[in-house]
Parts: sequence; structure tokens; C-alpha cells
Amino acid sequence: MVRINIFSLWLTLLVGCGGSYQTSETGLKHKFHIQNQGVKKPQIGEVMFLHYSILNSNGEQLFSTFENRNGQPDVINLEKPYYKGDYFEALAMMSVGDSATFLIDSDSFYNKNLRRSVPKEVKKGSKLIFNIRLLDIKTAQAAEEEKNKEKDARFRKEYEMMVEYMEINNLEMETLLPEGIKYKLEENEAEKLDSGNTATIHYIGRLLDGTEFINTYAANQPQEVIIGGDYEIEFYNLILPLLGEKEKGTFIVPFIYAFGEMGVKNKVPPYATVIYEIEVISTNKKKNEK
Repeated sequence: MVRINIFSLWLTLLVGCGGSYQTSETGLKHKFHIQNQGVKKPQIGEVMFLHYSILNSNGEQLFSTFENRNGQPDVINLEKPYYKGDYFEALAMMSVGDSATFLIDSDSFYNKNLRRSVPKEVKKGSKLIFNIRLLDIKTAQAAEEEKNKEKDARFRKEYEMMVEYMEINNLEMETLLPEGIKYKLEENEAEKLDSGNTATIHYIGRLLDGTEFINTYAANQPQEVIIGGDYEIEFYNLILPLLGEKEKGTFIVPFIYAFGEMGVKNKVPPYATVIYEIEVISTNKKKNEK
């Protein structure tokens, strides 16, 4: 919450800064609030790390990396501009440490950059207000190497935390390979769930520190799931086939198979390992099964 407030204050200061917009040769209107002269600018194909917000012409915020990405900066590969006054043209004007505001044509941005229709919150033909702070620039190779290094270190730390949690709570659990999900089942003689089966489940989701972020028992709202369904949360399709009707299981799920690097705003932090206790209430097999 503090980070969001600081970012909002920063945005207010940017928008309120004096000085008029300048216009590039292509017609791109821009205003630099911090400009580091002589510092290297990004090249096509390089990777940029930045914080930014997008406002409509009425000043209403449509997106910000602090609020929509849980404070994580966005990572963007610089491409050639698709049109005059393009978003990528704006990024190419910046150096590390720069802060600037750009006015981008809304129709072109949504139709050509995002390849989607203009949302109802944005007036067609209007300008979008981009407030951008460029944090860093890396070559694609350097960015990939750093990403892999950070990923390996994060995986090792997460595995140690999972083992420590099991030791503290005196849990003996099996491991689902190669995903590394830890699990313990209260098994019965029920037939396991197959792809295409429908199951009604109750579950409780917690963080490793015990913080509960979801509880279908408390809400009295069991959830119906399809085994093998197209779920954004990947672990559903990994762990549900381990269960049968009336069975319960406890699962410790690495972040990559849970809510990823973004988490869930105000509920699950970025890169969070989660614990799920799942109970299968009932099942409904496919009609062609006997």
C-alpha cells in the first residue's frame, strides 16, 4: 500500500510539473521531467525495465505497474515503431533514469500496438497520457542470463522454505515430479479423477506463514471444476487427478504453478508459495463412461 501511495504522489508531481509539451518530427508530444543527457539510449531489440502509468484524456488511470503488477516493473523489448508517434518511438527517446510524459494516439495504440479495440473508458480519437520512468536497459542476452540466474536462486530458496515448513509442521509428503509440488493424501478406495470428469470441491488456500487468502468452507461456496480444463492456475490440472471422490489432500505449490511472479492483489504476494487443502465433495464422470 505504501508503494502505491508513493507512486501516486510521484504521478501527481509529474502531471503537475510546469512546462509545455515539445513535439518531435513525427508529431509525438512529450515532456521530460528528468532527463539524463549523454546517457545511453536503448537500441532496437534491447530490453527495457520501466514503471509507467496510462491515463485517458480525462486523467482517469487505466493502468499502472505499481497497482496492476503489484509493484513489479514491466519488461519490454524495444521494437521498431508501428506508426508515427508510436509508443516504441517514445521509449526510444529515453535514457536510464529519465522520467517523461508522452501523448499517444489512443486508436493507434489499441489497434496497432495491443491489437484490440479501444475500451469504453477511452474516447476514440483522444490522446492517452503515458507517464514513464525508465529504470534500466539490457541486451536481450544479458536480460535472459540475469532472468535465469534470478530464477534458479529463487527456486533454490523456495525449495528450502518448503522443506523447512514440512519439518516445522512434522509433515511427511510425497513429491510430484518434475513440478516439485509436495502433497499428502487422505486416500480411500475411490477411483481417481480423469480428464473430462467434473468434480465439486472445497478448499482452503494459505501462505506459508499461515495467512488464509481463500476458504470455500467459510463462504459456503464449493467450486465445480473440470479435470483437464483450461485453468489459468496451472496446479489445478496437476493435482486434481491425484484425488478421488470424498478424498482430501494437502498440497504445497511452488509459485510458478500457483500465482506466479504477479501474485493476486491484496491477497497473494508476488512469487508466493501457497498451501492448498482440497476436499472432493462429489464427482460426475463423462457421459460416455460407465
